[in-house]
Amino acid sequence: MADSRSVETTFRIAASPEDVFRALTEASELTNWFPTIAESDPQKGGVVSMSWGENWASGDGVFTEFDPPHRVCIRHEGAFGAFPTVQEWTITQDGGETVLDLVHSGFSAGADGDEDYDSVRTGWAFELAGLKHYLERHKGTKREVIVRHLPIGCSQAEACHALLGGTPPAVGEPFSLALPGYGTLEGTVRVNNAPRDFAAIIPGVNHAYFRCIAEACGGPMAATLWLSCYGVDQHTMSAISGGFERLLADKLESVAAE
Repeated sequence: MADSRSVETTFRIAASPEDVFRALTEASELTNWFPTIAESDPQKGGVVSMSWGENWASGDGVFTEFDPPHRVCIRHEGAFGAFPTVQEWTITQDGGETVLDLVHSGFSAGADGDEDYDSVRTGWAFELAGLKHYLERHKGTKREVIVRHLPIGCSQAEACHALLGGTPPAVGEPFSLALPGYGTLEGTVRVNNAPRDFAAIIPGVNHAYFRCIAEACGGPMAATLWLSCYGVDQHTMSAISGGFERLLADKLESVAAE
């Protein structure tokens, strides 16, 4: 559409084009880095269904192009806002790396589309860093997700500042987060699109992938703490889950009361 805009990005991944293509198209691979639930018929004309649970958008797409391991296109009917959008993935090899190019088009160019566009733009920064992390560090390992979500009565910036204990550090810098009843998550910043989105790798939890996000994704403004875990024991996951819950309640209730 002439009045639409696109999200365009490129990632380099130390994995084969075949591995990258499978991660984009097969349900068992998609759930190791992208949605929490997926079904897929990986062929041209096949349907792919993805869901992140009740607090995020979900929906079906159709593979309109399917050329493994070089190119795949997926058309979504309203899953990312009011208009259909198209994801165009192009995969090329450059030495020992795969270059993954994404053009996600069809977002309204008007002010009414700003929230959807910004959510998807920053979301892809997080998700594709997660794809890279999965394939380079945890390929073939089933992911388990810890996620805790709470509506907020404050701004995104206030929520981000309260949950992360100040101004979030820049990409590549050290990060630490004290969790009530657990201890401290320590790692390195991978994504900083604060106040909307922030992510870090946590080596002490078997290189888990942490996310703090504040956005109104089709509903009221809310904050979410998320951890993608690979090979982490249930006792540790339970302790972190409880820590997330307490951190959200303690920090956001105090901000809302000010």
